[in-house]
Amino acid sequence: MLQYESSLFESEYIKLRNAEGRLYSDEMVAKLPYVTKEHIHYKEWKIRRDSLRRLILFLQKNEKIKRILEIGCGNGWLCSQLHKSGYEVAGYDINQIELSQAKRLFPHIEFFSQELLNSHSVKKYDVVLFAASLQYFKNALEVILFSMKQFLNDKGCVIIADTFLYSENEDQKAKERSLEYFKKNNSEMGQFYFHHSTTILNLFDVAELKPQQSLLDLITGFKNPFKIYIIKAKS
Repeated sequence: MLQYESSLFESEYIKLRNAEGRLYSDEMVAKLPYVTKEHIHYKEWKIRRDSLRRLILFLQKNEKIKRILEIGCGNGWLCSQLHKSGYEVAGYDINQIELSQAKRLFPHIEFFSQELLNSHSVKKYDVVLFAASLQYFKNALEVILFSMKQFLNDKGCVIIADTFLYSENEDQKAKERSLEYFKKNNSEMGQFYFHHSTTILNLFDVAELKPQQSLLDLITGFKNPFKIYIIKAKS
């Protein structure tokens, strides 16, 4: 069973999101990932747009993919974009503030809270997607991946996007950077933020979608720092 926090995690998470300027109005969430160049997080959302484009290109090349479950869906913007692209989508989160916003803005999409992970009679999906959310799960990465089998069809896959996975050499420095960031922001999120390793990926069949720079990207200096990992159980 996955380990997840509830009230304390949510209060610290919302506190930090608010301090960072990442709690958005309904009007703004409905437009995400598109924000103006003047927006404080414009560069971040440019990365999110690029990751979304790459993700959809992958999905469209795999005609058998119809149903997607996003774990850690937050305010639901990504679920909405995937739904607009023709997929049946569901979202899961324990953050009730953003999840309530998602339900209000996107009533045509099914959203779950804690009961999903406790359920033994859930729907099956072709993809379980973690997008910028894996770091909030305490379990070792192999435990997380194996536990997703309960939600997947026989040939389904887990996709990890907008998340760094670290080698053993990188792991400690990443932890130190994160703790320093939380300390600087007077946040207790360090106890709920976890760094996952690439080491166990050899237990699975893994494909990596590496970012590719267009000519315009090269000219402007834009580069998406994130790989997208497509992970399946070994046959």
